Amino acid sequence: MAEYDFRTLSPPDFELLVQDLLQVELGIRLEGFKSGPDGGVDLRYSKAFDNDIVVQCKRYIGNQYRTLKLNLEKKELPKVLKLNPKRYVVATSVPLTIGQKDELVSLLRPYCKKRSDILGAEDLNRILRENPKVERSHFKLWLTSTEVLQRLLKHGIFTRSMIELEEIRRRISIFVPTESVKRASKTLDENGVCLLSGIPGVGKTTTAEILVAQLVEQGWECVVVSSDIEEAFEAFREKEKQVFIYDDFLGQTDLNPRLGKNEDQRLLQMMGVCKRKPKLKRLILTTREHVLDQGLREHEKLKRANLNPSQCVVALEDLTESTRAKILCNHLFFFGVNQKTRKKLVESGAARRVIDHANYSPRVTETMCELYVDERITPAAFGRRFIQLLDNPGDIWREPFENQIGGDARVILKLFALHESDQRLSDLSLCFSDYQIAAGCDLGQLDRRFKRAIGELENMFIRLAEQRAFTYVKFHNPAVKDFLKQVLTEEPQFLQAVAQRVSVYSVVLSAYEILIRTASFKPEPSEVRFAIERTLNTPELRFFEVSEGCFPWTVSPPQRLNDWIRVLSTLNASAITDEVMLIVDRCLTEWDNPVKDVSMLANKFYEWATKKKSSVTQPIEPLVDRLLNHCNCLEDLRYVSELTSSADRSKTLHKKVEQKFYDQSIAWVNDEIESSELAEHADDVINEYEITASVLGVDEAPLTEERSRVSEMYEEVEDAEDSAEPLSGLDTEKSEADDILDSLRY
Repeated sequence: MAEYDFRTLSPPDFELLVQDLLQVELGIRLEGFKSGPDGGVDLRYSKAFDNDIVVQCKRYIGNQYRTLKLNLEKKELPKVLKLNPKRYVVATSVPLTIGQKDELVSLLRPYCKKRSDILGAEDLNRILRENPKVERSHFKLWLTSTEVLQRLLKHGIFTRSMIELEEIRRRISIFVPTESVKRASKTLDENGVCLLSGIPGVGKTTTAEILVAQLVEQGWECVVVSSDIEEAFEAFREKEKQVFIYDDFLGQTDLNPRLGKNEDQRLLQMMGVCKRKPKLKRLILTTREHVLDQGLREHEKLKRANLNPSQCVVALEDLTESTRAKILCNHLFFFGVNQKTRKKLVESGAARRVIDHANYSPRVTETMCELYVDERITPAAFGRRFIQLLDNPGDIWREPFENQIGGDARVILKLFALHESDQRLSDLSLCFSDYQIAAGCDLGQLDRRFKRAIGELENMFIRLAEQRAFTYVKFHNPAVKDFLKQVLTEEPQFLQAVAQRVSVYSVVLSAYEILIRTASFKPEPSEVRFAIERTLNTPELRFFEVSEGCFPWTVSPPQRLNDWIRVLSTLNASAITDEVMLIVDRCLTEWDNPVKDVSMLANKFYEWATKKKSSVTQPIEPLVDRLLNHCNCLEDLRYVSELTSSADRSKTLHKKVEQKFYDQSIAWVNDEIESSELAEHADDVINEYEITASVLGVDEAPLTEERSRVSEMYEEVEDAEDSAEPLSGLDTEKSEADDILDSLRY
């Protein structure tokens, strides 16, 4: 078991731990009291009205023996004399030597009768080792041990700018379990799937992280999905206990629900697996409530699936008065708000007004505590600023946005807010240059202006971080992005300028999405084509934080075009859809997997056109002919089949696909088998042939010769294994060394 220093427990949490430990150690029931002036009594055992045993709890960080002794001598001893208990026990987080214990016993005699009445950190750890159930019941304790944290980091659970262990410890220390946490845990245990939804800043991600962390501590493997549910399937291991976490699985805004092609179906497949095997597989999803509503409208398969049994709403209503008070206290304590400021907050009545406020949320509380740290707000002003922030949450950012930074800095912030994830600094610089050059600004001055504006924004609105040879940009606080999203909806002219000037795909796409939803936006078809072509291949990196740091990730041209089709289909303009279809057709000669990608995009294109009842004048037959000419495997043929099935009602094109199967499939199978080094791979080729024939609805060839060849390959492997001589000790060592060296390749 770990040796704890108890720093992750607030004073009330520490008292609860001591109460549980002493009750099992002494075999008695101790009374606890609410937080506040304790009159020298934190815990008490009394048969009648006498103070038979009084316990005083002292929680400090580190080895602060002198502070402990002074506090006992000057503050607690006078109270002890007045209480006159039969026995006085001190429990502290401070490590104590035998000499120090004796010194404290002498100070508190005759109420402290022996050395065992003074419990230091080592004594509390001993009782914890002897009573593992008590340890398990205080999750903040074991969850923040270095051993467990290292395991959590390895699994990449904490993905929000928390690479340092101390930052994770603070995050867990601040957390207060709520009714929604209990519901979510119960839903996950019983259903295998838990969808956490709620308004921004209410604690969805933190709740998910805590649920996963508890499972990892029990031996489950965690798989963090960053961009596509396919990542979960790739990491899937049939007999292992695995929990998959997909944060913001529909994106962070309802302007761009992010599920890719067929991802809704794959997501439902994974949910089905977890529901059938909740003891082996579990899935946790998080999304904002309004984004979920939009996502269900966009994805008919999700809507039909009825997600209600798996859904657990993380609601502000779950934050009872006592829970809000605990959250406030934990934030104040672990953000280092000094005792004078905390006292003033309570005595002025501001603390009560904070937890009763209609706009109260954990995120606003965190924002206020960060401001205290950054701006060193005085005790008298802290409560006043807190209430002002709750009255108008956006005002805390509006005033510095409008009055404390320059015009270039404001442009950069709005451009950054259009990017869904953390952004490479060079990409943000490119956005800024594109925007300003098109407005006629001097190119020679832009680099200097950009650097100066970044200097204005750093540590107030944004933070810069270094990872994997990149400098990337992060919002200093999630509330900043929430504020800027509102600003953007009020500035359609800025968004139109971005749509016409900037070459960074994600920024231009987001500008289009907001314009389509918040303004009467009717772009010219030529503008749309130019925007797509301008952004389709522009180098751009997104960043997602994982255990090893920040992971750079780029969106492929097919996925970009897929996103454009999704957004533009809402305009219901046949001229625009024709322009998009021409781009899809041209990509057939440019992409690495042209048949697969172009078929999928064209399929989605026609699905949306049908759904929106938009006419498509571009004929599909030339595209299908070109796709079939590019087919060189069975998988390609299946993708073309999906396209013809959805877009070709007369079935004439589907017959062309069938003919291609009859003409080429046997040759493809033989080529694959001949090039296979493994019998298992050759066997898979035959299975793929059978699947393709089933999808197309055609008769299979017997493949007698091919099956015979696969059987021979298996026999050759068995003969080689039977004839192999056992390795000597030296050979075994050499083989192991070779394996180790070979691992350097990966």
